[in-house]
Amino acid sequence: MKLKKQMLILGLVIVFNACDSVTLPDTIENNESDTSITVEDENNQTIESENNITHVGDDQNITNEDLENNASTENNNTVIHFSNEQRLIADQFISIFENGTTKIEYDYAKNIGDGRGITAGRAGFTSATGDMMIVIEKYTKIKPNNRLEKYIEELKKLETLRYEERDKEGSASTENLQGLIEAWKESCKDRHFIKIQDEVLDELYYNPALKKARELGLKYPLSLLSLYDTNIQHGENGLDSLIQKTANNRSPKDGYDEIKWLREFNEHREKELNKDSTWRDSIVRVKELVDLINNGNMQLKPFTMIIEAYDDEKHVLPTTDNNSSVSELEIVERSKLDLEYFLAKGYTLEKEDTGSAKNIEALKKIWGIPECIDETRVEIYNEGGDSYANPFGEKIENQGYYNIVIHNGENVSEYDNDDVERCELGVNEWRSPKKYDWLDQSAFVLYKEGDHKVTFFSMRLDENFPLDTERTQWQSVMQMKQTQPSNNDGTPMLSLHVEDNQWKLFKSGSAGKSGYTKEIWNAPAKKERWVRFAFDIVYSSDPQKGSIKVYVDLNGDGDANDDGEQSKVIKMSTLKYEIKGKHNHFKVGESIPSHLRVGPYHDSSIDCGGKGCSLGFANLQIVIVDN
Repeated sequence: MKLKKQMLILGLVIVFNACDSVTLPDTIENNESDTSITVEDENNQTIESENNITHVGDDQNITNEDLENNASTENNNTVIHFSNEQRLIADQFISIFENGTTKIEYDYAKNIGDGRGITAGRAGFTSATGDMMIVIEKYTKIKPNNRLEKYIEELKKLETLRYEERDKEGSASTENLQGLIEAWKESCKDRHFIKIQDEVLDELYYNPALKKARELGLKYPLSLLSLYDTNIQHGENGLDSLIQKTANNRSPKDGYDEIKWLREFNEHREKELNKDSTWRDSIVRVKELVDLINNGNMQLKPFTMIIEAYDDEKHVLPTTDNNSSVSELEIVERSKLDLEYFLAKGYTLEKEDTGSAKNIEALKKIWGIPECIDETRVEIYNEGGDSYANPFGEKIENQGYYNIVIHNGENVSEYDNDDVERCELGVNEWRSPKKYDWLDQSAFVLYKEGDHKVTFFSMRLDENFPLDTERTQWQSVMQMKQTQPSNNDGTPMLSLHVEDNQWKLFKSGSAGKSGYTKEIWNAPAKKERWVRFAFDIVYSSDPQKGSIKVYVDLNGDGDANDDGEQSKVIKMSTLKYEIKGKHNHFKVGESIPSHLRVGPYHDSSIDCGGKGCSLGFANLQIVIVDN
């Protein structure tokens, strides 16, 4: 049942992390290690998400209007993406039609006689089309002198024969590839080789499909699966051609009905497959996608697929057991800050800023007026941002970023005294202009009681940023601070500092009134490199309900799996609660929403010199965990 694509194929490891829950003691002693603070584990609990699965019915007579009404209640997010579960379903759906199984076959390698030489790996990489070469080249960069490296030059020749000399028959030759199949299987015992296969799949197929789906204004996960599957079978040129034919090159972005658009897209794809006898047998995969539309499964919920063309072969998706056929592999759980969802239930993108503002006026529409001595202290660069992908595995080429700088003596807040200096993005206001029409700006994001959100961002400390502070000096670069108007101001509930050559996370001394903070985590800080953070937080003023876990990529390898790159899951208050005072917006004891602030804010005794103290900020996403 190995139905080959015209270009490249499938794969991504979906990884779920279990988190150890700990209770924060009243006092924390500094660990002499330079990696992190040790927090005593008192409860030995684990935070987990319930996985409630809902199956879709089999009604084949649903109208487009019925589908739209049914789907719209579940489709409030304006940015299309897959949740954990949806991505797993998509990958397994594709694997059924590419490899005849839902298992991830990293170690598959065989000449299947389809005119593309040797087919190998979870994505069906082939020796004739160049994708196998890409996998081996990437692997060789991190592990030179491996068993596959000697085949690179021959693979380059075969790719040239196919695409430059148009010699498809010559490109299918395996005469000079003796031993490659065995070397591929042996290499699959190395988890780095597994990781490379996953990354190439995303780079060549999933990410381009996701980008096109967003450009078209698609909203439904089933639409994304259709583009993803098409890109794998037909290649990007084939996908573009089908998009142009659909609805006379109109799309939902132009106001065209998405379900109607998707039906037409599948009709054109079926016609294209029917033109070539080599591909005619694969029309069944398009029919299965159409069945999902007919069943109203636009959200790509778990379902059972019975394929009549394959003698009523039955598949329950997702299948979570035995998802890898490589039994000898021990693939260690890892936390990715880019390509993989590391949260157990999936999530929804609430808001993002990828440095998209082109000028200061555009920036103010996103963040409000910068709290700086002068707006020019926020420098906007339209390229040169970090190279990390966002949480949905989408890399943004030439991403923009903001450079935020303060100089000596720049105190701008009416609440500050002369002992502090600041330049921050973030409006300290929980009220919305939509409700209070006299307001002209509000917080970029609010963190409220009961929220479970992950805040991703990248930060770069510039060459002129002071790391080696004195013991009595403090220096914040990010705050999750209680909003105004309320009576409980004082120290922020959570704040990220750079002090004594370390990143340090502090919590307020109390969820009530407090004028001091406690350090709960630290890691080494260095200048002139982008560092990726993720703060996984359950927000509550109740220390038994709130929790936080920090992820950071310190060495730039794309994950947070190395020593010192994760904190424990710490049970603690993560919001302030209201106290008595002149304001009556919140009841005494009620949780106060926090807002996000980014930029240097520090003790005025820190010398910024002539260039000022500056940092880069980029690639921000606020993700709602779907508990």
